Amino acid sequence: MRKIFLLLIFQAATIIIKAQDSTFPCGVPDMDTTEFTQLDWFDNNQVLEDFLDSIGYPSPGARIMDGNTIYRIPVKFWIYTDDNGIGGPDQRQIRDIMDNLNRLYNDINDTRIGFYLKCDPTYINNSSHLNITVAGADILFVSHNEAGCINIHIVNGINGNTVGYSVPGQNSAVVDQSSYAAGPTSTLAHEIGHIFGLVHTHMYSQNGRCHKECVSRTRDWPFTSLCFRPRFKKVCESTGDALRDTPADPNLITNNSCNYILGGTDPWGVPILQLARNRRKQLIL
Repeated sequence: MRKIFLLLIFQAATIIIKAQDSTFPCGVPDMDTTEFTQLDWFDNNQVLEDFLDSIGYPSPGARIMDGNTIYRIPVKFWIYTDDNGIGGPDQRQIRDIMDNLNRLYNDINDTRIGFYLKCDPTYINNSSHLNITVAGADILFVSHNEAGCINIHIVNGINGNTVGYSVPGQNSAVVDQSSYAAGPTSTLAHEIGHIFGLVHTHMYSQNGRCHKECVSRTRDWPFTSLCFRPRFKKVCESTGDALRDTPADPNLITNNSCNYILGGTDPWGVPILQLARNRRKQLIL
């Protein structure tokens, strides 16, 4: 059911990136379980299917790059340089970043979402913002923020090995120089996936049976369960990332490189024989 995943992005990454921040597993904290159970598609992914059907997705030959974008989202860039104005991407690199973002969301994943620059980037000459912590990023999100758009902050570095940071549901993200210095990457697309509310497929991988995702895509909750889930509903629709069309990631190790363990079993005793997720479609997460 690939289209559910495409809707929920409305996301589109093609490769997995390094951890966004070592404070949490792979950079983003697990969603509060109360908020998680209130998601429209919790225990019922059919609502996503119904929505996509309502907009005629997919239709033969309809590509966003051909003018079929349904959602157009403005992007505002905040670029931090040193006190002398040195550093940050130039206009051509910003254009390349935007072209790549639309390529990932439109051409490769056909999400029907298009991005455009709200206005010229704002350059901020302040050496203290060249290399920041995640806490520093949160401050920038508040101090430099325009309503009605996605705010993208580009700095030199974030916590050393971190390449990007965002918080699901907020309208801001920060990426480091790797997003433009060696050519566009999927980092920005990944962070925008978080802004749209997408979570990692390995969410709750360190929790118990009631939240940790099972490998099977068809397993139903049993008639009786201490997890208090509706019986005969799909386990994968109320555990992990709550999406049945994204493979499970049940074995995350908490460390800066965000590694996974092969082998072992999921909470239901099913062997974990390979990396569960398709890394080319992981969110962009």
